[in-house]
Amino acid sequence: MSGKYDNYIFSFLGDRLGGFARALDIGANIGVCTSFLAVRMDKVDAFEPEIRVLPKLRANLQLNGLAHVSIRHLRCPCLRKGQFRAT
Repeated sequence: MSGKYDNYIFSFLGDRLGGFARALDIGANIGVCTSFLAVRMDKVDAFEPEIRVLPKLRANLQLNGLAHVSIRHLRCPCLRKGQFRAT
């Protein structure tokens, strides 16, 4: 995890996670933020709509021994054919 932006985000999140046991990572991608959260939280749910990214996400979590992360593949409604209506 490197970069000025990443350091800022991780510092911001790290200062605010106390007292929470569960986190949601919406748009987990390959798991950079998911891994950061999983090291600090009892439970993390990682949501990723892009099926081609899921193997890398799983591999990164396994590599780091983060078995308490639930990976959920949910397609974004805006990616489906037809109209999307928000209520």
